[in-house]
Amino acid sequence: MATALLTTAIAYTAGSVFFGVSSDRLASAGVSRMTTYKIGLVTSLAMFALLAAGVTAGLPAILAVYAFTAISVSLAYALLTPIFPPEMTGRVITASNVMMFGTSFLFQWGIGAVLRLYPEVDGRYAANARVASFAGAFPITDPRYAVFVMIDEPKGNATTHDYATGGWVAAPTVRRVVEQIGPLLGVEPVKSGPDGDGSELLLVRANAKAQKLATN
Repeated sequence: MATALLTTAIAYTAGSVFFGVSSDRLASAGVSRMTTYKIGLVTSLAMFALLAAGVTAGLPAILAVYAFTAISVSLAYALLTPIFPPEMTGRVITASNVMMFGTSFLFQWGIGAVLRLYPEVDGRYAANARVASFAGAFPITDPRYAVFVMIDEPKGNATTHDYATGGWVAAPTVRRVVEQIGPLLGVEPVKSGPDGDGSELLLVRANAKAQKLATN
């Protein structure tokens, strides 16, 4: 791994020198910067696709080519700035950097958020990995508030009869939240029928139904 990283670093440095120095000479020879940019970009994307596909044959060479050509994206600055007046060059470069790094951050954050939902076990995603959730609305006769509870990697126990689905592990939490915040929001329970507190009865029945569905 250390050798592969060293090779990648050397290739990246070589690519920086090549595309930085040679682009002008290639342009003088009739090869436009746009063409050089496209060749480097397409090549780096092809190498990236191989890496994403998990190709291991010739991995050091793939990493080297990817690192060498990926730096070609820096030519975008040389292609972009001539379009604007000279006094706008700094702002154009700054705006490009903000957009590039902001977009990269959003993509990385999104990928990380998705992967976090499926933790690895022994280098693989667990076959029984799950996220349990349950949503409820109250008051039941005239819904004004909603509560959503999501539990990452829930574990069943004796209380839930070893079930780890939403009706068993998340619905009770929704009930406790409603019981705690309902009075704070001015939602008072309404008594109905011989069972006493109607709102509590409805909540118990909804929870029991969810548990019954989870067992089927």
